Amino acid sequence: EPEIQISIAYYRPVTVFVQGEVRKPGLYTLFYEEGSNSIEYPGIDSGLPGFMPSEGDPIMPIKNYTSPKLFDVLKLSSGITNYADISNIQIIRNNSLSQGGGKIKANINFLSLFIDGDQSTNIRLMDGDTIFIPKSPKMLKDQVLSVTQTNLMPDQITVYISGNVNFPGLKVLGQGTTLFQGVASAGGEGYYTGQVNLIR
Repeated sequence: EPEIQISIAYYRPVTVFVQGEVRKPGLYTLFYEEGSNSIEYPGIDSGLPGFMPSEGDPIMPIKNYTSPKLFDVLKLSSGITNYADISNIQIIRNNSLSQGGGKIKANINFLSLFIDGDQSTNIRLMDGDTIFIPKSPKMLKDQVLSVTQTNLMPDQITVYISGNVNFPGLKVLGQGTTLFQGVASAGGEGYYTGQVNLIR
């Protein structure tokens, strides 16, 4: 009559493939993060009412883990492009043999996370998932405004400022920098400056 208790020591990494309108598509490996509130419980528990573990019972750590999610891999791939349609992200997943095998697909409206704070769209990733971010025929202005100021995008952007400025060249600026701030970072406009052109 053995008393057996099983717990997960650690989770294996999750490898997913990201393609489409992200800045760095490719294969990514993500890890489960161990929670800070890990606790220890007696390793033996009969489950019987009134059971009290004795002093000699082994101690088994019970740890909390956070699974990698869709937001994590999009951030790891340096964010999305200006033409990404995140209201229609496609997830392709291996179906378990017990569920019939093959592949299953689902479309996720990830934009609702940024608009409404709907965290149910930030789904848990599984090993072998393929994430496809489709391209919109035109830049989605409302989406860009909603996403670019969040921590999904890199903290810095790289721009090239040329022409009639005091210090032209490559500049690394903070995310959300305005055109005026960008020109100011190059020392400002020189005398007799004409129209400023922005090429994106």
